[in-house]
Amino acid sequence: MGERPRTIRARNAVVFRTDRIGDLILSTPLFEAIKSASPETRLTLVAPPYALPAVEMNPHLDGTIPWEVKSWSEARPFAARLRKEEYDAAILLNPGWYDGWTAVIAGIPFRTGPLARPASFALLNRGVRQGRSRSGRHQSELDAAFAEIVTGEPPGKTPLPAIHLSDEERRRGGALLLRSGMEASPPRVGIHAGSGGSAVLWPERNYIALGRLFTREGWNVALTGGEGERDTVERLAAEIGERAFPIAGAAGLRDFFGLLTHLDLFVAPSTGPLHAAAALGVPVAAPFSPLPSQTARRWGPRTEKAAVLTPEVECPERIRCAGERCPHHPCMERIDPERFFEEAAALADRWRAG
Repeated sequence: MGERPRTIRARNAVVFRTDRIGDLILSTPLFEAIKSASPETRLTLVAPPYALPAVEMNPHLDGTIPWEVKSWSEARPFAARLRKEEYDAAILLNPGWYDGWTAVIAGIPFRTGPLARPASFALLNRGVRQGRSRSGRHQSELDAAFAEIVTGEPPGKTPLPAIHLSDEERRRGGALLLRSGMEASPPRVGIHAGSGGSAVLWPERNYIALGRLFTREGWNVALTGGEGERDTVERLAAEIGERAFPIAGAAGLRDFFGLLTHLDLFVAPSTGPLHAAAALGVPVAAPFSPLPSQTARRWGPRTEKAAVLTPEVECPERIRCAGERCPHHPCMERIDPERFFEEAAALADRWRAG
């Protein structure tokens, strides 16, 4: 993990995870690692309101606070709220100026997190150089490593990301599939083609070709997406044809998680729904970019039930895709839909067979 700062041994800690749902899901091993090493530590999460449903029923959190600071003027009243809780440590997993400054003026004496951006060097006093893009470690392992800083206990094996659902939420998810017109009997595959701009994408036409391969073999295909992706999801379903069912923006996040548990396979790029499905134990298949900042080694699904395909090229970049300036462009087209189908279907068959 690089240079090791002095441990904090916190008894009342707060974790700031102020970015996306997928990042939050990959942070859940940190919560479990802290509680396993130090059950008496009180642990609170600060995260965006839209992401918080991902940690409902999480047994390793004692509380959550919606992160709604979008300006310097909003930081001070938020910090005043935190000050009342008397936290002795803050873990900022993607430290920026707003959350870092909020932790400072809240009077939190120890602030740790990855030293990677200007704000982290200015505002953390127990920061760690992780070399995240070059470390060869998964993001969930990088996040979970901060448990040792706040508990003083040597790290054990990093837990897997997890989402906790009730039986009722699982039931509602199954009802969503049935309302879409999908048959109750398997096999069922979910395809989620969007990524919210978080990764270099597999071409849309390849998702259509993949969906047709599934339906040709008797699979039912659920096309999923958010409310803003409804038109795209419906168009993809129409292009795939019979046995393809659009399901976009029709439910809250918890019911969507419930829906995932009724699938035999889920296909998505590097995005929150992919990590949600993996955390729920659903077999997943994903096309991944070879870009070092987006590799499956760091951002892939952390589960045995995964098939990940990446273009067989040596990416010359590090952080951002060079696009047409790259000699391998467009590299994602090198992932063949037929090969993807064969590997994904074989994965699902293995796990369906037990």
